[in-house]
Amino acid sequence: MKHHGEEKWELYLKDSLDEEVKIDMEEHLLNSDECLESYLSVVEASIENEQDNELSPDFVDNVMNIIEDNKKNSKKNKKTNKKTNILIYYTSVASITIFFLLTGVFDGMYKGVSKGITVTGAYKEETKIIQYGWSNKLVDKTSIFLDSLINKEE
Repeated sequence: MKHHGEEKWELYLKDSLDEEVKIDMEEHLLNSDECLESYLSVVEASIENEQDNELSPDFVDNVMNIIEDNKKNSKKNKKTNKKTNILIYYTSVASITIFFLLTGVFDGMYKGVSKGITVTGAYKEETKIIQYGWSNKLVDKTSIFLDSLINKEE
């Protein structure tokens, strides 16, 4: 049985042999453990050479630069996203508040608390709060309170 050397197996891998020789070598691989070992070592060496040739010398530097750029961009995006999120939050809260104002939810809540309350003004006149918008009630109460403060100072 004729064993083939590593040079011949390299030619086999490069596909530089005739079909008859290739078939003969393939059949020989089935019967010879030595040639199988030799063939596998040539295959491993060719794979390592291909991998070494595929990567450029500054591959690691290029990858690290890309990673650093991505980190910088993500920090900028986080700041922008935070500002956008705050704007969306305040806009949604303001929209909900306006919706409640227009539908009278706050008026209904205030009516239950202030129904039938009478306020004594600075002139000892008794007035009853008219049951309408809560903003008008707030302005009226503030005016009465300020009037009472002014009268106390005098």
